[in-house]
Amino acid sequence: MFPLSEILTRDVETCILDTHPKIRTIGNLRTAVGSIAERIPHELGVSRGNRITIVCADPIYFLAALLAVFKTGNVAVLPPTHQSAWFEENEKTYDLVLTDKTLGCSVPNVRVDHPYLNGNSVCETLNPLHCQMVFFTSGSTSSPKPVAKNLAQLEAETRVLEKLWGTALGNAEIRSTVPHFHIYGLLFNLLWPLYAGRPINALQFSFVDDLVPNSGKAYAVVTSPAHLSRPSTERLPSGADTPKLVFSSGAPLHYQDAQASLSLFGKLPIEVYGSTETGGIGYRSQTTPSAEWAVFPQVEVGIRQNGCLRVRSPFTQNQEWFDTADLCSVNSKGTSFTLRGRNDRVAKIEGKRVSLARVEEILLLSEEVEDCVVLIDNFEGKERLAALVHLTDEGKIGLRNEGVFRFRMKLGRLAKSAEGAAFAPRVWRFVEEIPINSHGKRNLKNLENLLRTGEFS
Repeated sequence: MFPLSEILTRDVETCILDTHPKIRTIGNLRTAVGSIAERIPHELGVSRGNRITIVCADPIYFLAALLAVFKTGNVAVLPPTHQSAWFEENEKTYDLVLTDKTLGCSVPNVRVDHPYLNGNSVCETLNPLHCQMVFFTSGSTSSPKPVAKNLAQLEAETRVLEKLWGTALGNAEIRSTVPHFHIYGLLFNLLWPLYAGRPINALQFSFVDDLVPNSGKAYAVVTSPAHLSRPSTERLPSGADTPKLVFSSGAPLHYQDAQASLSLFGKLPIEVYGSTETGGIGYRSQTTPSAEWAVFPQVEVGIRQNGCLRVRSPFTQNQEWFDTADLCSVNSKGTSFTLRGRNDRVAKIEGKRVSLARVEEILLLSEEVEDCVVLIDNFEGKERLAALVHLTDEGKIGLRNEGVFRFRMKLGRLAKSAEGAAFAPRVWRFVEEIPINSHGKRNLKNLENLLRTGEFS
């Protein structure tokens, strides 16, 4: 087993990715890291203490750039998106960009995919406590926020992942729909397979249906609820091998999506629950709709007075307690828990506390609702509920036949009859899809923009 901090000390002939155009072995990686590391002080004038953003579509170039940043004593900044607008809006958060593509804006950058000219080969063990990086939260409940982590925290988590599922995975190739620059993708697509010596696939697939390899080799799926809820087929091609395991993270799966994944892949997804701040907290497979989450090894959980989960583990900052906004109940032994929704997704409507997640849950019971999200809309100083709804084909027919007024009143009555008038949304917007970001999550800012654009239904 080789954690990332020791990866450069492996045998030079060790294969990383035999199909990569330039970095196929550890020997190639050593030279690439040395070459990039020499460019950093040349560009900035000083070698240490800089904030260096890494924007690489290719995960192996990303790996080389990340190690070069660590080698030179700088901080790796991993942006939440590769869209040029982020770099222009956040130019004060970094000093240089390492990239393998042409950026759509004018920022100081160094290409890491150009031929390497006799770079000094780097063969040393890095101190994971000194390898600093900055991630960003997904923006699902607020604007993306920076989160500082060190490599030691991520390496501790890779060891736990291998302990839990290493035997079941064997030598399976990781095939993923999630990007390698978010913490989930970095752990599952790169750090964990590198640690265990498993094959890496440099592609990020757009659809879960495309994850099945043509060669018949063993593989595992790393994906998100957003992808598992939208497969284009219900069955794998005839004769296709089933994956060793299927992992999903980003949000809890709906039970029906978990069962659909079982039908598609022949495996129930292993859902991993956590956050950028906490790392992994728990996992489950939904054999029943009320399946609890098992707590990760080395993770401690508790409940605060407000009913929210608190977490402490080798993955949290300084191994201190971190308070989440997730409402939970924990069993007496602290080994499993049940999620009850978000504390920050509760509104005070007509003097009553209303859970937005509960309203969504009620609306999803309708056969006419494919997906939905409920937001808080401030109108003339008062809070009211607004629902973005993606309809099924049956729902679209109902909307057309009944008209907007009657149709939204019908959906509103579902919430009203289940929990009371305060739970019925006052604003409705019927949309073609609920947008997600590259994390596979719903971005609050995007949802609010969608709610404001056009006329309300």
